Amino acid sequence: LDELFRAVADLRVLRYRPRARPSDPRPDRVAFHPYAMVVHRGAIVLIGARAAGGAKAGLEIEVVPLEAMTEIRTSETEHFELPATFDVSHYVHGELGVARPARARFIVEFDARAADEIKGRRFHPQQRVATSPDGRVRVSLPLVDTRAAIAFVLSWGDLARVVEPPELASEISLVLDRAAARYT
Repeated sequence: LDELFRAVADLRVLRYRPRARPSDPRPDRVAFHPYAMVVHRGAIVLIGARAAGGAKAGLEIEVVPLEAMTEIRTSETEHFELPATFDVSHYVHGELGVARPARARFIVEFDARAADEIKGRRFHPQQRVATSPDGRVRVSLPLVDTRAAIAFVLSWGDLARVVEPPELASEISLVLDRAAARYT
């Protein structure tokens, strides 16, 4: 953690080897410019870009969980400049995870029993809320991390139902079927 913090705080190039299964070939080391370090749900995540010269270098900002990294080393001599356009808030999505911004959205319909709580909460700065005459509430949110979206919906139990996209609703249905099968 000290190495990660020092790399982010001092804008130092960080090198790591991506974690691989024992049966996979050993991956090449990655030179990385860590723009930010975030703790989300107890997990440490780095947001940054690959250093110039490597595959995918500087093309796009990546979100890399600490558990995906091994052999982490901070350079004593190599520094980088933080891009003027970088804003960490574009990558931190609260309960919806830490990920690159996305255009995709998902819609969750909440039972009227949860309406007051839902209308009183801000899950994401880009959320949109609509209330039906019977009290149900629909919330449209950015779909930045499918696993986080599934966890978010499931955390509401029978008070929530995914309306769109159908692929996300199907994934949640499969998770619920597997969970129900464990209790029969």
